[in-house]
Amino acid sequence: MMDTGKTNDGMTCGGGWEDRYQAGDAPWDLGAAPPHLQALVDGLDAAALQVFIPGAGRGHDAVPWARAGHEVTALDIAPTAIAEGQAILAAQGVDITWVVGDLFDLPEAFEGAFDVVWEQTCFCAIHPDQRPAYAEAVANVLRPGGVLHGVLWQHGKDGGPPWNLTPDIARDIFGGLFEIESLEPIPDWGEARWNEFGLRARKRVGV
Repeated sequence: MMDTGKTNDGMTCGGGWEDRYQAGDAPWDLGAAPPHLQALVDGLDAAALQVFIPGAGRGHDAVPWARAGHEVTALDIAPTAIAEGQAILAAQGVDITWVVGDLFDLPEAFEGAFDVVWEQTCFCAIHPDQRPAYAEAVANVLRPGGVLHGVLWQHGKDGGPPWNLTPDIARDIFGGLFEIESLEPIPDWGEARWNEFGLRARKRVGV
């Protein structure tokens, strides 16, 4: 596990995520990757990819990527989430790279290092004021032509986190740095996953 050396209190993502994991208060963690992620990974016709997962929590979404032969780097701001995720994935025989760190303060080595960013629950967790910075961060870690795959939640409620997201918001935030290739509804899966839509966006040339 790589550690950036920062504490949760000093990270710009904030949100008290470490405290919540320590308290066992992580209702967004459903214990497994979503079924549409497995379908996405199965449908890719690509050699081993470098995959970056921001806000990875306990790392469940890393499993389909890693088992398909891709190299996964999972980042989370909460050391407890990483520690628990290491134990969970080790028990499943899944090997990935874990990083305790802040998406908005990444090591220079991450610049242009990845083919794919997989997003679920991170973008909706940050304050809307930080959304442009999020788009810049994920564009920065992607190689030219790299792809952001995301699951975004249009729950229609006030406040957050999680903050409401719509296709129009996604186009507005990502459209400058990415070519939006698709924004499609995702079938509901379970009581806690409804009215989601999938984003596929390719990093623009010259960004």
